[in-house]
Amino acid sequence: MVGGDADSVALAATLMLTFPGAPCIYYGDEIGMHGGHDPGCRAGFPWDRREDWNQNLLGTFRDLIAVRAARPELRHGEYRTLSAEGDLYVFSRETDAGGVAVAVNAGNNSATAELDGVTITDQLWGEGSSQGPNTVSVPGRSATIWSMTR
Repeated sequence: MVGGDADSVALAATLMLTFPGAPCIYYGDEIGMHGGHDPGCRAGFPWDRREDWNQNLLGTFRDLIAVRAARPELRHGEYRTLSAEGDLYVFSRETDAGGVAVAVNAGNNSATAELDGVTITDQLWGEGSSQGPNTVSVPGRSATIWSMTR
């Protein structure tokens, strides 16, 4: 569906592993396996051909799963949209104990958002940066997760 674009797979994985609900990873997505429509939707997993695995994509899945496991907000937290402008979408997942801000930039250029009522603290994952306590910047075709408070 993404025509071999690993960045699109990584962005989709970021959303899937940070949105509410139980994520479901179809085998092979984490290594960039290709497939077609039924009945050729997916071949057997290439256990014996690790050189064919997209190691960067596999690392992205591992990192996102680790962040989800470490942060209860990503499993049980309330979902709120913080900013949606152009190609940059920023949302939070929050519990009484804490919160995270997730920013996904589907565009090709860097994008910045000012988040009202939110203070960005530590960067947990990704390539973006915080520019002050409530402003985030994310490079094109990437995503970032930060700790945050209200």
